[in-house]
Amino acid sequence: MMKPPTEIRNNVYSNFDHMLEDDVVKELELSPDECFARHAAWGFNGCIWTDGKQWFEEVWVYGVLIETLTGDKPMDVIETANRNHGSN
Repeated sequence: MMKPPTEIRNNVYSNFDHMLEDDVVKELELSPDECFARHAAWGFNGCIWTDGKQWFEEVWVYGVLIETLTGDKPMDVIETANRNHGSN
């Protein structure tokens, strides 16, 4: 599954404050397969989106795609990314 073309300006999650932005989640849910939002972290950058059934996160490290995660909820992919690549 490829990342959608349009980026939402606000992050959906930041490892700085460990807060899921519900308004960004709702925006992603209203536009499945059309937009994505960032998961900002110290050691990686994530791109999160939904197809309306599942959630996806591409994990990028220094401009290289490392993996694409899937889960039933946004926090499923966020927690897996943090577990695999560091939660700082």
